[in-house]
Amino acid sequence: MKTVFKKQSGHTLVFAVPMAALLLFSSLAYLKWQVAAQQLSRHQVAATQAYYTAQAAVIKVPLAYMRMRRPNELQSYTEMTFPDGVLDGGFGEYKKPMIQSLGVTSSGGNTGGGLLTVGRDFLLSATGVVRYEDFRGRKIEVRRRAQLLLRRQQFSAYFYLTNFEQTRFGEFIWFWPPDTLQGRVHSNSVIGINGGVFHQLVTSTASYWAGNHTNATYYKGRRLNVPPVEFPFTAEYLRAAAAGGGVFLSSEGGTQTYGIRFEGNSGAVWRWPTGTPSPMTQGVPPNAGSIAIPGGSDLAIFCDGELWIFGHVNGRVGIGAAGNLRLLDNITYSGTLYENLPYQKPSNSLVSMMTLISEAPEPADRSDPWTGILIANTRANGRGGGRAAPAGSQHLRDIAIYGQLIALNSSFTFEDQNDTWDPFLQPLPNDYGQNNDERGTIFLRGAVAQKRRGYVHRSNRGGTGYAKGYIYDDRFSSGLFPPPFTIDVTNAGFAKWDIEGWQDIPRKPGDERYE
Repeated sequence: MKTVFKKQSGHTLVFAVPMAALLLFSSLAYLKWQVAAQQLSRHQVAATQAYYTAQAAVIKVPLAYMRMRRPNELQSYTEMTFPDGVLDGGFGEYKKPMIQSLGVTSSGGNTGGGLLTVGRDFLLSATGVVRYEDFRGRKIEVRRRAQLLLRRQQFSAYFYLTNFEQTRFGEFIWFWPPDTLQGRVHSNSVIGINGGVFHQLVTSTASYWAGNHTNATYYKGRRLNVPPVEFPFTAEYLRAAAAGGGVFLSSEGGTQTYGIRFEGNSGAVWRWPTGTPSPMTQGVPPNAGSIAIPGGSDLAIFCDGELWIFGHVNGRVGIGAAGNLRLLDNITYSGTLYENLPYQKPSNSLVSMMTLISEAPEPADRSDPWTGILIANTRANGRGGGRAAPAGSQHLRDIAIYGQLIALNSSFTFEDQNDTWDPFLQPLPNDYGQNNDERGTIFLRGAVAQKRRGYVHRSNRGGTGYAKGYIYDDRFSSGLFPPPFTIDVTNAGFAKWDIEGWQDIPRKPGDERYE
């Protein structure tokens, strides 16, 4: 027996409850709890199965579709849905598989033919459906939606990318202890490392490293035998965009050369017969019109010959040439932080972004001049030993380059390296009384991809060329939008993808994605 006391109106009442009844009440409560727990467990099992069904459906339908797309096929749609279906073996039913492009903006006519500027990120999703019967015989349906975030692999994700690390002379350009690289490094060949600090992953398709590579510091590790990054021969998307609504400059079979001085929201254009003195370097006013750079979309500029450029840009611009892309002076973003020393790293809020692409072929002969993206041997770029110029004379030394540089078939390098076949050999002593041709520093704020690693410094004539002051532009690998008209990484012509992660999407009332 158990006695229960209860106070009521100042009196104490005593009740006697049989132990058997108390045990019965406890047993019923336990059974009710056990049934509820089993019911909840059954629901949780169904929900888990629905989620994995949704994941399997994403892999089977939209992901399989994306893996068979060429990069140019990703520019024309923002959303695509697929039919409902059942997984192989009847494992589970799925509904509304879908692909959504993130960061899509209307580009007007500047990207050619009314195409869209599509971001690098895509969401792939599907709903898994599982049904079970509860203890009352009711049919319960459970739905869960899985979402996969994909990111297109693009050249801009690499700070330093090459197809061949060795020069056309068969020489390694080594990484040394002073080198610090904040972004990812990759080569489709053996990388020569004698030191350096690598803040991101270092990869190579080769099976070994050259040099005393153990002296380097690797914060994110290094890998060998990784798949190659294919270098296309032409910048097809940039070409098509320029011809379809951007700015296409015809060299008339290579007989004409063009030059552009960028002036923020516009650019002044020169044109002259190839091989003759350039009017843009002789104080002659522009003779081929001007270019307007829109504020809200990407502008494609392409010359089917050689193109000379310098200045500062306000906006998103892709600049390409079938021949050499020759840099006469600084090419930067608008604003004093980017036009003048100390050439700061672009802030994440900056809209302006550039891609510079050269399709120039590699020299056919060892004695031919270098080709690709070339730092011109001008007074503004340190001609005549500009590194020794007095303090405050930056206009006589160095070069600042903001943007992504891509030399598809050749190199990023500099003119007149004091080889015996060069059209110009620096007289010694130089303009500042030094016995060398040290011109200054390259302040690169962006990234560089080149088919073959090019020199930026030589030992010729007591030292020729530039020191490196390279900083990766973090915007290139983060955020929705890559640099304009960057090159997509492909495998046999198909786009390659990085899987950024899975997410379970909570269901909200009226959410049509579940239906």
